[in-house]
Amino acid sequence: MAFGFGFGLARNARRRRSPGYSFTVGDSLPPNWAIARPSGGTRIDSAGDLQATANNVGRMTYDRSTFALRGLLLEPAGINGIRNNTMQGAGSGSPGSLPTNWSVGGGTGLTRTIVGTGASAGLDYIDIRFAGTTGGTFTTLLMEAAAIVAATNGQTWTGSAYLAIAGGSVTNLSSVTLVTNVLDSGGAVLTQQTQILTLSTALTRLSVTGTIANGSAAFVRPLIGLNYAAGVAVDITLRIALPQLEQGAAAASVIRTTGSAGGRAAETLTVSGLSAYGLIDGGAYPATITFDDDTIAALSLTLVAGAVSIAGTGVKPIRSIAIPATPL
Repeated sequence: MAFGFGFGLARNARRRRSPGYSFTVGDSLPPNWAIARPSGGTRIDSAGDLQATANNVGRMTYDRSTFALRGLLLEPAGINGIRNNTMQGAGSGSPGSLPTNWSVGGGTGLTRTIVGTGASAGLDYIDIRFAGTTGGTFTTLLMEAAAIVAATNGQTWTGSAYLAIAGGSVTNLSSVTLVTNVLDSGGAVLTQQTQILTLSTALTRLSVTGTIANGSAAFVRPLIGLNYAAGVAVDITLRIALPQLEQGAAAASVIRTTGSAGGRAAETLTVSGLSAYGLIDGGAYPATITFDDDTIAALSLTLVAGAVSIAGTGVKPIRSIAIPATPL
């Protein structure tokens, strides 16, 4: 009798056992997924355009070149320290008017022309031409003032911008660089985080990342550098769109600014209705998240009222989530 009763329980348990819950992100969120983000955001849509997204709306993002779905953005809070990345105050002419808070350094012998501003695929841009015979060895296009973006030793910063060649060429340029200057409290340059760029005629987001290793650091400042020898002919028109300077180890989604530093709130994903998949309230489950680059993150999720919540901690889009039926 005991054997038969035990066998029956085991058989019924096998019949009720669930494989757990798994879901691969598609073009829209499933009904049991909800995003909490008390601010707007941006994403790349299925046409490859940058698009604004309202509060508490999931942000499925796509590849700008192939239009393939990358996944769901679930990011931490972020701040773009560049106060004006939408080119407010710019005016065409030679030299024309740079966007408010922007400036140029060096450039002896070169004429600066603001060719114009516009938008391409949702990206606000400015075209700036530098042409002539060089009387020095560099030109810097500074996209913020010196003592504005506060920073301290040990912080990691990423500068980024969409960049392209809109006219002319890189002939006689030894390099084009994206730079984050690390400054002391008086605005003097302590160190530079530098990335040499390869530009094309297509607006492409490029970035530079570095960790501050100087106890006197007080500010960071973003710039684009043109480097060359003295006495050579230069003629290049740079197209620059939506530069960003933020704390973090990689460029996050774009934060538009029009006169002051802008922010994006942290977002949280809640997946509900999991009791139907055999998960039990109070259980801690060893979930896995797969990102669009095929890397995997492991985390422990506790089921409460049939739901789990996942806080955004990174900038890589999420492709799928899996939660096993067996808790830790």
